[in-house]
Amino acid sequence: MTWLSGLMKQFRLRAFSSTDDESTSLEPPVVPALLPDIPDGEPNLLPRSAWLAPLEVEIPPWLNSNPSAAYPEHLWVYWGSDEIEHKTFTQPVGSADLIIWVPPQRLSEGLHQLSYKAKTSNAEEANSRILTITIDKTPPILVNEGPLIFPPAVVSGGVTEQYLNDNNDQVLAEVPDYLSPKPGDVITWYWSSSPTGSEIAGSRTLVLADIGQPIMLPFAGQLIRDRGDGTRYGFYRIEDRSGNDSPRSLAVQLQVSAQPVPRVLPAPTISEASGNTLNPLNAISGATVVIPAAAVIKPGEKVFVQWAAPGSVGSHRAEVPAGQRQYKVPGDRVPQHFGKSIPVYYEVEESGVVEPHVSVTRNLAVSRITSGWPTVQCDKVSGSQLDLSSFTGDANFTLERWSFMAAGQYVNVAVAGLEDSTDRNLTIPVLTDYQVPQAGAPIGAGRIAKTELMRFRRDLLIAVQVEVSFNEKQDYQTFPSLTVRLVD
Repeated sequence: MTWLSGLMKQFRLRAFSSTDDESTSLEPPVVPALLPDIPDGEPNLLPRSAWLAPLEVEIPPWLNSNPSAAYPEHLWVYWGSDEIEHKTFTQPVGSADLIIWVPPQRLSEGLHQLSYKAKTSNAEEANSRILTITIDKTPPILVNEGPLIFPPAVVSGGVTEQYLNDNNDQVLAEVPDYLSPKPGDVITWYWSSSPTGSEIAGSRTLVLADIGQPIMLPFAGQLIRDRGDGTRYGFYRIEDRSGNDSPRSLAVQLQVSAQPVPRVLPAPTISEASGNTLNPLNAISGATVVIPAAAVIKPGEKVFVQWAAPGSVGSHRAEVPAGQRQYKVPGDRVPQHFGKSIPVYYEVEESGVVEPHVSVTRNLAVSRITSGWPTVQCDKVSGSQLDLSSFTGDANFTLERWSFMAAGQYVNVAVAGLEDSTDRNLTIPVLTDYQVPQAGAPIGAGRIAKTELMRFRRDLLIAVQVEVSFNEKQDYQTFPSLTVRLVD
């Protein structure tokens, strides 16, 4: 070959080719049926529908094609090393001329190389780049029919409303290991009223990160509730990216009672009360709040009793002991409410639910005590008289213990009568907002000097008045007054 003929050959080949590499000069063949590649998936994967029939192959047109009867062009198509098609062109090549079909018997499982060679009218030849096709005919294989692995609590106790509340409103089931998992496998799972039903619960496509890790399938709580209580079956099937289906797994039978139970929470009763009225004297040792048997309280739930409005003086909130339906409010939380109506109710804390369930409220009227309070005593009184001539210094007062007495209560004591010099009413404070130091013992209730008593007109009655606040001075309970005649 002369240097000129060699140069011409190179020129013709460059015009014929789409690349400067002579060994792979032509574009690879095109198979329209190929699935798009996915990250980490099998490349150039042929779907099942495509290998069940002759496979269409498109040959890209080559450059400078100009066939004639005198100068024909040729196309050879290869399946691996086997020639499966040879075409001769003596007229312009149309797109339909470049479609060939691979017979189904050649579409066996595995990797296959598809290529072609073209010879132009000037007798130059070029090979295409190779297209490697992946054919997967093996479906996912479940080991021992692979039933789902449900939580033991669900298997033994069923799917309950409480279980869903405790577990993010879902049931998670694990897919057991199966043979040859691959990215692109699609797992579809079912929640059905029969072991052969078709009610889909969800679908998931695996990625590389899923391979070798536990695969958890969620059965959503709302789906479970929507499909009702009773016997239900959970199962799944797997379809690989080619479209090969596994058989469906064995169905796991579960009992479902997940429908919300209506929260019936009637108002509590108070054992020491008569209907909605409490005589405090019946609750000196405490008031028993009773939760009705009709109240829907589930095992393990916490119950709290609320006595009076939260944050108010004398209010009380406490947890009812587990397994019981009554709680005794301490007696020192009763007197703050003399003459008032207070709300009494209970709350049920359900696991997994933010806000507690609140019962109907009992509006309880706490009566006033109109008798039984102690009368203040004076150490200078004899009979029913206070004789100013019988002592010097001070007259001292004491007050015996009383019902519901407690440290921190406030006591006011005053002496009232008619002023000697003006004939007007005169009240002299003896104690003002005195805090009771302790319960259960008499207290000193102050003193008044003889000189102060001398301001009252003699031979008339004076009254030693007492009032006690049980609710941090919001109001006062009047105790009986000591009435005596003041004489010289």
